[in-house]
Parts: sequence; structure tokens; C-alpha cells
Amino acid sequence: MPIYVTRGRYSAEAIRNLVANPEDRLPAVRNLVEAAGGKLLSFYVTLGHYDFLIITEAPSAKEASAAILAAAAREAVKQWRFKP
Repeated sequence: MPIYVTRGRYSAEAIRNLVANPEDRLPAVRNLVEAAGGKLLSFYVTLGHYDFLIITEAPSAKEASAAILAAAAREAVKQWRFKP
């Protein structure tokens, strides 16, 4: 299966929630990716322009992009860059 790399930024609201209630985001990210039909290979918190980087394996770009679109629909992510 193809591997996809996605970088993104959390919304201001998501950052406020993470500061108020710190938690490991790995299980939530894994569940989101798997619900979209993919497999999470790696999840990194990053410094700089982007807040996170995820590496996924999915049957196609449709499944790979579905996870990040679901996060954006929940207003948890405000900007992302998806690259197959």
C-alpha cells in the first residue's frame, strides 16, 4: 500500500484544550486513521510552522485524506499539507 505524509497545525481551540487537558494524542490519531481505512505508521509532534506530522499507509489517497478531513471537520486542525 502507498505511504502518505501529512503535516498540520492545530486550531487555536484544539491548543487551548490540549493545554487545559494534556493527553497522549497517539490513540486518538490512530483511531481516526484506522476509521478512515488506513494504518498509522508514525505520529510526531513538531516545532515550527507545523504542530504535527503523521505517516500513514492506506489503499489510496481517498482513505489517507479522509482522516485529516475528519479532524478538520471537528475543527481540531486548521491547516494541513498532505503528500503521497
